[in-house]
Amino acid sequence: EEEDKLRAEPDGRVTVSTAPFANQQAVAAADLVIVPSTVAGFSFTAMEAMAQGTAVAMRRTGGLAEMATDHQSGFFFDTDDELLDLLNHLCFKRELVREVGRAARQRALVDYDLARTVDETFSLYKAV
Repeated sequence: EEEDKLRAEPDGRVTVSTAPFANQQAVAAADLVIVPSTVAGFSFTAMEAMAQGTAVAMRRTGGLAEMATDHQSGFFFDTDDELLDLLNHLCFKRELVREVGRAARQRALVDYDLARTVDETFSLYKAV
């Protein structure tokens, strides 16, 4: 809902992209990626970050809640206030953030393996 406003920012200070894997450099450079969506069933941004070993904080909603295990392979929050509390806590837990990022990478390699996903999708279509 803020996309038009962000695109209007002067001096090219803001880049808005909805293409999968368009933000790999920013994600790789981050200590933590935040997915604030209140309606997403899945997040390519979260998956991309996890695959790169970057920890992710996601709102506990829809399918996002199934993408990771809280404080093991991701971090979850329900409200903006909880996000603020989480960020304040994680500022002092840098090693935990790195550990969760490493675990997220392992989970992404298993859960989002492209060949397995293609095979499972093909099997599902065959069954239907």
